Parts: sequence; C-alpha cells; structure tokens
Amino acid sequence: MPMALRSASNKDVSNNDTSNKDVSNNDASNKNVSNNELRDILLAAITRNTDMLDGMQNQLNEVTDRVSTLETNFEDVQTNHDSLKLTVSQMQRDINDLKTFKKDQVEKVIAAENKAVMAEYHQKKYNSILYNWPESKAWESPEDSRKELNKFFKDVLGIDDPDSIMIANCHRLGTVSENKDDDQDTSSTKKKSRPLIFRAIFWKDRNLIIEKSQTILKTYNARCSTKYGVSQQLPKRMQENKKSLTAEFREARQNKLKVKWRIDYTNAIYYLSVNGKDVKPKA
Repeated sequence: MPMALRSASNKDVSNNDTSNKDVSNNDASNKNVSNNELRDILLAAITRNTDMLDGMQNQLNEVTDRVSTLETNFEDVQTNHDSLKLTVSQMQRDINDLKTFKKDQVEKVIAAENKAVMAEYHQKKYNSILYNWPESKAWESPEDSRKELNKFFKDVLGIDDPDSIMIANCHRLGTVSENKDDDQDTSSTKKKSRPLIFRAIFWKDRNLIIEKSQTILKTYNARCSTKYGVSQQLPKRMQENKKSLTAEFREARQNKLKVKWRIDYTNAIYYLSVNGKDVKPKA
C-alpha cells in the first residue's frame, strides 16, 4: 500500500479512537451528573422526612404535654371533688346536729311553758269567778264586792252564814263598761256587771262553792232572766281549752252523760271526760 494511503488510514483510525474516547468521557460525565442529582434528590427526601418526623415528634410532645396537663387537672378536680364531698358530709352532719339541737330546744321550751302554765294553775286554783252578779254601784269597792258575794252565797247558794266562808280577797275584774239599751232612749245607758273574782283561804270552802254552784245554778238560772255562773279561774291556755270544748260539754250534759273536767298535768291541757272517755281539744 502506498505510504500516503497508509498514513491517511492510520490518521483516520486515530481520529476514530479520539472520537470514541470523547464519547466515553461524555458518558462518564453524564453518569456522574446523574449520580449527583440522585444524591441531591435523596438528601432532599431525607431532609423532608426528617423535618416531617421532627414535626410529628413536636406534635407528639405537645399531645403528651396536654395529656399530662389534663391528668394534672383531673387530679385537681378529683381532689376538689373529694374535698367537696367531705365538706358536704360535714355540712349534713352539722345540719342533723342543728335539727337535733332545735328539737331538744323546742321540747325544753314546751316543757318550760307547760311548767309555767301549771304553776299559774296552782297559784290560781283557790280563785273563783262569779259572772253576771249586779254591781252595787258604779265603782264598787272590795268591801262592797264582799257584801255582794255574801248575798250570792246566802240568797242563791243557800249558805246561811256566808261570813263563815273565809275569803282572802274579793274585787271586780276590769273597768266599768256601758252598753246602750235599745229599749230605752239612746241617751240612756245600761251598765254591764263586771265579773267578781274571789279567793277562798281553805280548799274545802272553795270546793263547797263550786259544787253548790254546779248543782243549784242550773235550776236557779232556769227561773231567772239573768244567768249566773261560777267557775274556777284558769290560766289563759286552759281557758281556751275549755272554751273550745263548750259544745261537747253541753251536748254531753243534754244527753245526761257523765261528764267531768280534767287536767293533763304533763302537757298542761284542760280536757273533758265523757263517760270515762277523754275528749281533748284539737291542737
């Protein structure tokens, strides 16, 4: 082969080798670029995942803190609840104690009132009151009242010696009152007799007067326009008891039943016994 051709041919081969080497270098360069990009992508993904995990950890920490706070609050609420339960229980015990104390005090007050009423009863049991007996004058003195009482003893009760009844004191109750008499001129007045209270010194005299009044006045009053009456002086409570049972007393007397006034000394109550059956005032 001619030298010129062989030289040209070698040169072409050399050029081809050079061209192939450049292609190989380009491939290596491209390969390096692709690895760098992949590494960057992976690093970016790892960074994103790390940030995500950090965010999730932070959220988890917040939830944990909130749960811890809730647990603490719940414990506080539970403690307050238990404290309130103890307070309510103590208050209930205090209320029960106060109710018991109040009941005891009410019972003591009632017992004291009953004792006071009974003391008043024993103080007044020798006293009797005469109703509707006329007054001798507008302002009757105790001496005049005793004279009028003796008239009643003798003229109505049939006691021949009224002075034998020992009387400690005797006088009219209340002030003089005047009632208009419709049968007369309106300018005239009719005086209403005040009750006459007297105190017997001896119990036997007191009983004699009460017993005679109960047996004699019923017949005597039937023949007179003025109705006289004699009764034992009673404390206000017992007077109210007696007044509330007046209808039952009259009915029993009309039916000719055995009727008697009695006293409940414990409760200071004045009541009726009708044929042995107790009839007490309504509370």
